[in-house]
Amino acid sequence: MNIEPTTPTVKNPPEQFAGDVWVDPIVTPHDGDKRMTAALVRFAPGARTAWHSHARGQFGGDHE
Repeated sequence: MNIEPTTPTVKNPPEQFAGDVWVDPIVTPHDGDKRMTAALVRFAPGARTAWHSHARGQFGGDHE
């Protein structure tokens, strides 16, 4: 197990989201053979996902 420093929250690029959206990375790959990433994504009122695709697909979670 590696304990790593917390990555700061970032405002996500407009090509993936419309409106104010903030992303907190949870899991990022460190090796070339790993592909999974996970993040907590928070949307301001009225913000939404802009149309984009992922080469290997995507799984999304529910929000409160």
